[in-house]
Amino acid sequence: MDWSFLKVNTDVLLLLKKISMAILLQIMEQLMEPIFTCPCSGGRIHFVCLYFIIPAFALVTLTFALQQRSIFAKSKLACVRCNAQAMASEEQSQGSDDYSCDGADGGGGDGVFLKLKRKDSYTNLRTSTKGRHRKCSRHFFLNKCAMPAYLAACWIVILLIDGKYWACAQFTRCGNATGVADMKDPEMVENMVKSKCIGLYVVFGMMLVYIGNLVLEIYRSPKDRYEEMYERLLKDDREEYIRAYAKTRSQIRATRCKETLENLLQQKQPANTNPAQPGSAATVQPADTDLDAATIVEEIEKCFH
Repeated sequence: MDWSFLKVNTDVLLLLKKISMAILLQIMEQLMEPIFTCPCSGGRIHFVCLYFIIPAFALVTLTFALQQRSIFAKSKLACVRCNAQAMASEEQSQGSDDYSCDGADGGGGDGVFLKLKRKDSYTNLRTSTKGRHRKCSRHFFLNKCAMPAYLAACWIVILLIDGKYWACAQFTRCGNATGVADMKDPEMVENMVKSKCIGLYVVFGMMLVYIGNLVLEIYRSPKDRYEEMYERLLKDDREEYIRAYAKTRSQIRATRCKETLENLLQQKQPANTNPAQPGSAATVQPADTDLDAATIVEEIEKCFH
């Protein structure tokens, strides 16, 4: 089977992501222009809100788009594999053979569709792995959702510290004939100072959260910390192994289906007429008429399962 189309699609997606990043940076540069015009129209509040919401939402969307491979490939597969291997290791270390990591197709250790089997029942297995699934899900949520939220918060902080946008939204004296708010108005200046203070307080709160996280990491058990570091180091190798296995398995199944189809087509060939031997009449070997189109399709579908 030709897998070159995957490389083409990957290159196209990579190009689209780079173009999206360039467009997003250009939009942000236009939004952060030195001269900001605050309109005195009725849609001023909506105009300023879009400055805060649209770029923040674009950053979140772009971050999730860049992480979509790891989100869909590792969110469940990595957790299931991690939990299965952990339970198997524990049982093996205790000298028990109650648990085993087997593939979904009955083959052992394929590393793609792992399921943990218990010889007597599944009840104790689900109870013992519930904590691991919860921990894995929480760790995955923090890793994949913290970065988009952080980028969106940074954009909002930039606008708050700039001051002009919040001050424009809070400005009330828009009665001049020009239709544009005076950025040197005392009320405008006061609102800009308030906006800068709010932005600095938000930055201070983010630093406190970061320091608190460091303190929690310090007081964590060294064993848990080193296990987490070890899992992070193995993630890339595990993903590469799974991708290589899936490609190899698909090629094997494609080859098997091709051989099955060739055998069926050979059985479907028309009757063969054997030449007459001296002193005997020509014999006609009847064709195998038991195979029809439905049978061929059924046989081909079997090789995919």
